[in-house]
Amino acid sequence: MLNKKESVVMEIIFNECKEKKSCLIKQSDILKKISFSKEFSLDEVIGIIKTLEVDDYFDVIETVKDGEIIYCFNLHLKGEAFEREIENKKRAIRFKIIMTVLGAVGSVALTFVLKSIFKF
Repeated sequence: MLNKKESVVMEIIFNECKEKKSCLIKQSDILKKISFSKEFSLDEVIGIIKTLEVDDYFDVIETVKDGEIIYCFNLHLKGEAFEREIENKKRAIRFKIIMTVLGAVGSVALTFVLKSIFKF
C-alpha cells in the first residue's frame, strides 16, 4: 500500500495515463497538479517516481527537451489497477465513519437503558 505522498503522485500519473496506458508529462506539470496543502520538494517527487517504478506501477523514461524534463510513463498492470486501490481506500473510510456513528448511537442508547434501570 502506498503512503500519502506516493498516492498523490501516482494519482496524478494515473489520471493522465488511464485512457492510453502511456503518456508524456512534464516535471513541472506534476508539481503544479500537487495540492497546495501537500508540501513536496522536487527531490521528493523524483524519489517517489523512482520508487513507484521499482514497485512496478509503471516504466518511466526521462528526457530533456528545451531545458525541461519530460517523463514518458507506461502503466503496468499494478498501475492500471490503481483506480481499484483508490476505491478501496474510500470504502475503508466510509466503513470507519459508519462504525463511528453506530458506536456513538449505541453508546447513547446504552446510557439511556442504564439510566432507566438504575434511576439516576
